[in-house]
Amino acid sequence: MTNTNTCKNRREQIAAFVLGQLGPAAAQQLQEHLRHCEACQSFHSSFLSQEESLQSAFKGLCEELAAKDAALLESLDEQSEKVHDTVPSNTEADLKTSIWRVWLPRIWRWAVAAVLLIAAGYVAGRASAPTSPDIQQLSNSVTPMVAESVLADVERRLTSRAERDYTRLKREIYAQTNNDIGSALAENLALYEATLDKRLTNLVQLIEATRARDRRRITKALEHIEANRLKDRARFHDGLVTVAAHVNKPIQQKSN
Repeated sequence: MTNTNTCKNRREQIAAFVLGQLGPAAAQQLQEHLRHCEACQSFHSSFLSQEESLQSAFKGLCEELAAKDAALLESLDEQSEKVHDTVPSNTEADLKTSIWRVWLPRIWRWAVAAVLLIAAGYVAGRASAPTSPDIQQLSNSVTPMVAESVLADVERRLTSRAERDYTRLKREIYAQTNNDIGSALAENLALYEATLDKRLTNLVQLIEATRARDRRRITKALEHIEANRLKDRARFHDGLVTVAAHVNKPIQQKSN
């Protein structure tokens, strides 16, 4: 019972040792214990295997998310270049320059100049005004960028959640493993105690049956000895009577 409780209390130390959270002195003491305890060796191997499996799964998930992040960044750069190319190069200064270039040489004719100025300004404005952006093209360019940004944010949140879930999963697996091993040990101990009690009961019954059989045999032997003693006594008495009869017979003859 003491050894079982001691090994059960060492499970937290074994888990801390596998996770690298145990001090040097305690780790050395635990390693010394593991060399001589098969139960703790089995628990250490099982917990270490589970830890390696979780680390491998988490590493694969991180690599996959990193690859997706790289692809998203590359796509984002391409979309940024497309949006930059669609920006118009003409400005309002070009429009003013064209207007003044048209009407200043004709200032001497005010009436005609006004008409020509209006017409020239209208024509020049139509010719040099920046082209209106293509709303559909901008929408097509911006929508993937927004979608990629949202997806990247979602993946960052999923990564953070995966890290939290990984830690929680390790704790749950450790607790479940601890409970399973504790339940198995308790069941095995209860079965062992029941078997031991049954064997002790059978042994006591066997001893009592043997004692009763021996007592009966001793009683029969004593009765047989007593019967033989009584028979021998009766025979000895009969022999004495016979001897006395033979001795008294010559004496009686002499008396006559």
